[in-house]
Amino acid sequence: MMWKYGKKFAPVLVALALTSTGYVTWAFVNKGYVGVVIGVNQDEWTLTNIPTHARTTSWLVGLGLGYFMHINRQTKFQIPKIIQILAWISSLATLFFIVFGPYMIMDDKRSSTNFLATMYESWKRTLWAIALAWIAFACHFGFGGTINSFLSHPIWQPIARLGYTMYLVHMSVL
Repeated sequence: MMWKYGKKFAPVLVALALTSTGYVTWAFVNKGYVGVVIGVNQDEWTLTNIPTHARTTSWLVGLGLGYFMHINRQTKFQIPKIIQILAWISSLATLFFIVFGPYMIMDDKRSSTNFLATMYESWKRTLWAIALAWIAFACHFGFGGTINSFLSHPIWQPIARLGYTMYLVHMSVL
């Protein structure tokens, strides 16, 4: 559909992403879950992590970015340095808080609430994908600097191939 309708299909991607996020929000609010990574029960895991429609936002962000990069592959983007810096800071801070946020939420001094758990679980995949999308965009279009040099180093090729192979066969092994 993206290939056939192009930019006209973008609102559908956004609507699907919001629907997926809304599903996780509904599940947490409706069931009253308070677990975030630590303290997640089996029912919560089955309802909010197993179904594809609960995890589709990251795929949709990647699809949108891939299409955008494809149609703009010859474009030379001019992004002011201050915007680049702010985007890098936002991206890396988002990744940091998604990884370490649950520890702050589940701290002994505070207990997790349904609101905190709902916000975290509903938006973590979308925000993670957007943060990674900035890194991919920046590195591809020449705004990556040292990070691009590090990520594109040939030493990562065997590790990436091994990781992808493990992804392909892990269910058979399990």
